[in-house]
Amino acid sequence: MILHFQQINEAVVCFKCNKKGHIARFCDKTVICHHCGKLGHKKRNCRNLTCKKPPFKEEEAAAVSFVVGEGEIKKFIVDTGATSHICSQREWFEELKSSSGTVPCTVKSSLLEVAGIGVIHGRLKNGQEIVLKNVLFIPKLNDNLISVNQIQKAGSSVLFKDNKAIVKGKNKTFVLCELNSKGQYVSDFIPTVSNTFVAETEKADLWHRRLGRSGNHALRKLGLPTSDSFCENCVLAEQSVEPIGKGNRRRESAPMRMIHSDLCGPVEPATLSGERYVLTFVDDYSRFCEVRLIKKKSDIAVEF
Repeated sequence: MILHFQQINEAVVCFKCNKKGHIARFCDKTVICHHCGKLGHKKRNCRNLTCKKPPFKEEEAAAVSFVVGEGEIKKFIVDTGATSHICSQREWFEELKSSSGTVPCTVKSSLLEVAGIGVIHGRLKNGQEIVLKNVLFIPKLNDNLISVNQIQKAGSSVLFKDNKAIVKGKNKTFVLCELNSKGQYVSDFIPTVSNTFVAETEKADLWHRRLGRSGNHALRKLGLPTSDSFCENCVLAEQSVEPIGKGNRRRESAPMRMIHSDLCGPVEPATLSGERYVLTFVDDYSRFCEVRLIKKKSDIAVEF
């Protein structure tokens, strides 16, 4: 019985592909893949779903990136053709490490060198914060590009609708940019530059003076060069003065029995009234202090 059924099945001819063994209802040519939308196979057999995508490599990003169009240097253009984020402004990078490679530019018909790759933090005018990773630093490029491909690799999708580019993530949805009069999707992305400065000099003496005569231990912690040279100012500043009147001293038991006085000056510039000296009186018992301004040293007797 089973053998008879197999013989009948082998004799059946499909009217779609003219092959034996199946009918047109079960022909693969009528099957549509729900993953890629092509005919001839099912989703479980789709080559686009089963093949593994190669991991993203930073050193190879520059070799497969390209640039289309020109825009404002201070603006970011959302580009569906660029395979990497690209920026030409060094001061916008929060982190930047050296990298090598070239990028073919269709506008300038030449290869542009990649000087580094890093991270840029920023936000849109609507307050949405964005972090661009694996951004290529190309100083000679006139444009700054946000790659749609990199946004999708990060787990979000980009929808172009009603002249707007809308980014949809797992927990948030926001408008990235709008279409301008030149036909470009220019974003209002504003990089937030941190107050971090890079030391470009290796002179240890200069950094020693800039940081308030800091020692080699403090300079070494900051990653700055150190020096064993003699600093006269540091020696003078560290000298100590022996106290006047060693030993115990008896404090007066009543006010106005002993007055300590000191004179400071001449002070430049003088006051509006012409005083250039500061005279102080301190009572030994109560520590009460009186300050007088005088024009000349000879006025001390008058004030006392």
